[in-house]
Amino acid sequence: MDHFKKTGKFLMHYHQCIHCGHLSRREEYSIRAIASGIYPCARCGHEGPLNLVIQEDDVTPDGSGSSGGKGNN
Repeated sequence: MDHFKKTGKFLMHYHQCIHCGHLSRREEYSIRAIASGIYPCARCGHEGPLNLVIQEDDVTPDGSGSSGGKGNN
């Protein structure tokens, strides 16, 4: 929360498809995908590992707010 106090933005954790670059919040995936490490991309359908991305966003950690990190992809 110190980062939020300084910048007014939260540091959010996203998964990024290695095929198309689409960002998704971890909470959007099933526990099965998280446990197996094989994630289906909602945009291109590619199934495989994802890159982890941490970026500033004005979305609160509970998911309320604006873009959810998806506005730039």
